[in-house]
Amino acid sequence: MTFTDDDLNISDQDIADITSRLANLQNADPIAVAIRAAVAKVNDYTLRYQISEVIQLEPLTPASVQGQTYFAQRQDLSSVSVQSGSGQVFNTPADYTLNAAAGSITVVVNGAIANPTALFINYTSDSRFKRLVRPIVLWDLYGQMGPRASNIVDQYKDAIAELTAIRDGKFPDLIEKTIPDPQLSPAKGAYGGTRHVRFTRGPRFGDDDDD
Repeated sequence: MTFTDDDLNISDQDIADITSRLANLQNADPIAVAIRAAVAKVNDYTLRYQISEVIQLEPLTPASVQGQTYFAQRQDLSSVSVQSGSGQVFNTPADYTLNAAAGSITVVVNGAIANPTALFINYTSDSRFKRLVRPIVLWDLYGQMGPRASNIVDQYKDAIAELTAIRDGKFPDLIEKTIPDPQLSPAKGAYGGTRHVRFTRGPRFGDDDDD
């Protein structure tokens, strides 16, 4: 999962203003630094759970029309494939164009998707991840520039509340990751080696070596 300046949903002028006010010799790209910190925070809270959604065979339209645009139920898509009801898989950009951020596909005129075709879409959505990272980044950046606007504070509080609920297992729809129990993991030597060091016990204090 990645997060970029574009995912902040603020204007290019706002990005330029923030960079101009906060950049210095020690921090030439304050937005990138804030994004890394926010991503780390979200990853820490959600360590146990898979917050990206993997969607299979979501219906797009029962009867496609060339030149028309159709929207998935989510945005910020990756690993996208589009297929017909019979299982024929179509290609981009020859058969359709994809707007991953908007979660939409447009059927190409004279492509392999004939009129009318029932279309289904498979994808992974990072929209929840980006929705949680965004207010944390903005809270950090605007806080460095002065008092934060009330909407920035409220959105940050909402994000932290949701992250806390995720961490505490209050979203049964989320899939728990399989994390090896460190107590069951094989012991390793320094630097990740697998060779074990065996210690032998020498004579105890008070033993008489002459006996």
